[in-house]
Amino acid sequence: MQHERSESLSLTPESPAEARSIVSTLAADWAMTPDLTRRAARLVSEVVADAVDHGSDAATLRITLVDDKFELELFDGPRRSAIARSGRAEAGARRRVVAELADDRYSSDLGDSHYSRYGIRAP
Repeated sequence: MQHERSESLSLTPESPAEARSIVSTLAADWAMTPDLTRRAARLVSEVVADAVDHGSDAATLRITLVDDKFELELFDGPRRSAIARSGRAEAGARRRVVAELADDRYSSDLGDSHYSRYGIRAP
């Protein structure tokens, strides 16, 4: 079974909560397990918070569920700062959380924009 949805966000400090809400709605529609839902909501929140923290104006999320694998792709830009405005310590903590949540991840700068992809496999 495969599900997919794309969402465009204007990035503000409220965007991480908006992204969590999107994942929660999809989780119910797609019958995701509670553990996968929790991990996916936390992941999308951290990834979107990072885009906000780097000063991006907008982002596009593509969320896919194929069998037992949740995949999140985010394209954001333009990034106004290569260094997170909150500082290196908070950005480092965010990276550690993402590393704990995602089973696989990829990130690439595209000029002044950024693309990232994260996958979570249900246990």
